[in-house]
Amino acid sequence: MKKAYRFLVVIPGLFLANFCFAQSLELQLSADALIPSGDFTASSDRAFGPTLLAVVDLNDNLSLTANLGYLFFQDVNTTFSVGNNAPVTLKAETRAIPLLAGFRYYANPASEVNLYLGGQAGIYEFAIDTNDPGIAGLTVKAQGQGTEFAYGPVLGVRLARLDISASYMILDGSNLLGFRAGISLLKF
Repeated sequence: MKKAYRFLVVIPGLFLANFCFAQSLELQLSADALIPSGDFTASSDRAFGPTLLAVVDLNDNLSLTANLGYLFFQDVNTTFSVGNNAPVTLKAETRAIPLLAGFRYYANPASEVNLYLGGQAGIYEFAIDTNDPGIAGLTVKAQGQGTEFAYGPVLGVRLARLDISASYMILDGSNLLGFRAGISLLKF
C-alpha cells in the first residue's frame, strides 16, 4: 500500500518538475508603432516607442508574455473657438505606458518561420500636457492623466532572434492598431 502512495506522489511530481524546468525566459527589445482610431484621432494620429517584452515558454506551443513600454504620440493641433472669440489652437503632448500580459500559441514551433496567434490584456497609463501660446495674451498650460484597460488579439511571426507582430488593442472609445518588431536580447 505504501508503494502505491509513493507511486501516486512520485509520478505527478516528476511531471510537474519536468513542466517547471522546461520553461525558458526570453527578453526582447522592440520598436512599436501604433495607429489610433476612434476618439483618439482628434488629438493623435500615430505613436512610436520602445518596449521590453518577456516571453516565458511553457512548452513548445504555448508561451506567456509580459510587455512594458513607453510610447510617444504624434499629436495633432486642435483649433476651436468659443462664441465670437478668435480661434484658439492647442498643442497636446501625449505619452503612454502600456503594461500588458498575454499568451502566444505557436503553429509550428519546429519551423524556422514560426507563426503565432495570441492575445494581450492590461492597462495603458496616459499622460497629456497641453500648451497654448496665448489666449488673449495669456499662456495656458494643462496636464491630465488616466488609465485605460485594453485587450486584443496579436498575430505574429518568429524568425530566429527576430519577432514581428501586429495587434489590435481595444480601449474605451478608442482602438490602437499596433505593429511591433523586436529582437531577442537574452534567453535563459
